[in-house]
Order: sequence, then structure tokens, then C-alpha cells
Amino acid sequence: MSKRAEDKNIGFAGSESNLYKIHKEMAKIATDEEVEYIAFNGNPVTKYYATNILSERKSKSLEKLFQYYLKSKDSVSVLRGW
Repeated sequence: MSKRAEDKNIGFAGSESNLYKIHKEMAKIATDEEVEYIAFNGNPVTKYYATNILSERKSKSLEKLFQYYLKSKDSVSVLRGW
């Protein structure tokens, strides 16, 4: 299990992150309800990716989700590429 989320291009010479590829695949196949479940119940990294997916989908559950996160003690680091 990863302890950090990764941006699209982080590898040597900006190669695509395998973790990011999994996130994009989840975005393709998971329903809104499945992604929302992960956003509330996953580990911090999966919550990060699930929240991004819900944001891209303009989900109506974002406000409820952010209220939940404000009360949470979870944190996640994100590796960003150049």
C-alpha cells in the first residue's frame, strides 16, 4: 500500500506513475457510489484519488465529503512531477 499519492508524470524522464494509472482506471470503471464509498472509507491515498474523481464528475456529494474531511485527522502527501 502506498503512503503517498502520485501525480501523472513523476518517474525518470517524466514517465507515467503506475499508481496514477490505477487511479485513471478506477475513474473509468467505478460508479459514483463506489467512488464515494472509497472516498469515505479508504486509506488516505485512495481517499485522495476518489475525491479527485468525484470532483471531475462534479459530484453532488462533495460538500458532504469535505465536511467529513474537515473533521478527520487523515493526511496524505502528493508527489508531483515537473
